[in-house]
Amino acid sequence: MDPITSKFPVSVLYLESTSFGNHKIVLSIAPMTTKSHDYPTRVSVDFRDKIGWVVLDQIRTVDKERLTKKLGSIDKKEVRRVKSIIKEMLVD
Repeated sequence: MDPITSKFPVSVLYLESTSFGNHKIVLSIAPMTTKSHDYPTRVSVDFRDKIGWVVLDQIRTVDKERLTKKLGSIDKKEVRRVKSIIKEMLVD
């Protein structure tokens, strides 16, 4: 089965990295979008002068090579909200 890739770059929120020995580094990421609804697993963020959403119900793992460049970061309040929702999704 061939992987499906998008023709267009997708903004993501980098969550965590995992290394497999000296070989592959994979990253856990959550996609970001400007079109969404106020679901419990989505965090509203102000990023690059746009209101968008971090889609935490679609967290995935990708190879580090798939990321091309850093676009910026979210503020501490938004980071706390992301962490709180992930904890609620995985623990409660």
